[in-house]
Amino acid sequence: HLRPPIPQFCERIHAAPGVVNDYYLNLLDWSSSNQLALGLGPSVFIWDGNENQAHHLFSLGDPESYITSVSWCSSKDRLAIGTSDSRLEIWDVSHQSLFSRRSSQSSRVAALAWNNLHLTSGTIQGHILNHDLRVRRPTYSLCHHTQEICSLKWSLDGSVLASGGNDNLLNLWTPEFSPEPRFVL
Repeated sequence: HLRPPIPQFCERIHAAPGVVNDYYLNLLDWSSSNQLALGLGPSVFIWDGNENQAHHLFSLGDPESYITSVSWCSSKDRLAIGTSDSRLEIWDVSHQSLFSRRSSQSSRVAALAWNNLHLTSGTIQGHILNHDLRVRRPTYSLCHHTQEICSLKWSLDGSVLASGGNDNLLNLWTPEFSPEPRFVL
């Protein structure tokens, strides 16, 4: 199975003023409907690859706060957005409206990952919270990392959660979500 070669030149270049210079932020995510979400400082922009147009989704009210993570839900036109001031917001992008707001984090929302109606978030303190969108509070919390969660990703079948942290650990969690990960790499 051959893959297409990696292009040597950019197809297009867009200005991105306000990108926060922090390696640990997750400021880009591409949807299944060819939309790119981008966190720029306190604002979120959506670039539509089909229309080749960008629009402003929203901005945070506090100029000291900034976007720390974005993640598209694969089955709906919803975008999860994490902030530096511990907010987790879910937006209905097609209607440009706020769907849900949660403030259960104790620090910045560093990483996000969807698994159907469940949204998993990671914090700068190394905590992982799972949010079932049908209930208001997180359904469970995991704490095995000693430093910031840098990345979260569910397996395609939703059976395993991978969490990577600044503590140089990769943990693999199974749906039983015992206090300890199933594997540590």
